[in-house]
Amino acid sequence: MRRIVSIICIVCVVGLVPGLALAEDCFECVLGIWDDEALTVGQGTILPGEPKEVFVGVKLHEGVESIAGVEFSIAGLADEDLLLIGAVPLGPRALVWGLAPAPPDTSETTTQIGGLTVAYSVCVPSHQALMKLTLYTTHDLTDKVLRVKRSYPSTNTNFHTPVFMACDGPYYTMTRMSGGCFVLNPSGEVQDCLNAQVVAVEQETWGGVKSLFR
Repeated sequence: MRRIVSIICIVCVVGLVPGLALAEDCFECVLGIWDDEALTVGQGTILPGEPKEVFVGVKLHEGVESIAGVEFSIAGLADEDLLLIGAVPLGPRALVWGLAPAPPDTSETTTQIGGLTVAYSVCVPSHQALMKLTLYTTHDLTDKVLRVKRSYPSTNTNFHTPVFMACDGPYYTMTRMSGGCFVLNPSGEVQDCLNAQVVAVEQETWGGVKSLFR
């Protein structure tokens, strides 16, 4: 209980006084969506009228052992083609604020609201499924892409990506990370998303990417 209270306090402080939040970057760390709880398959099949389960999970880069919480949203769920009918946290006991779908407008200047914050009672290691989502459609879908994005609004205006809280209490450093994607009923046309859930990327290849999130 003491640890949960501590994490809640950190979340409140970051939200109320974003200028005070410690921030780091780990764009080699990925918060993604997978077809299986083991986080190995980045695409799957959904049929009209049949619920489909997918898993939100985290893959951390070398040197980052665990997290205390996450903040993110999922684009692609805020339209009539695909419905989110269930969202269940997995792993250790967690406190959850908000809803997973990103708003229809995810542009940099949007004022729309969407996304959630999850705080865990214990440190969560890498390659862990964090949440099970149940999807439903009445349509025949092809190349339906779901993308993990930032929360809207972010707890800190400098955060334009998903973030995790490092398990370094009492600081719980907010760390920007990369958001993965997932393809439902892929035809092979969505090349920028298929097989995109990669963590072990050479540091120098991220220089241009990092500049986008400053």
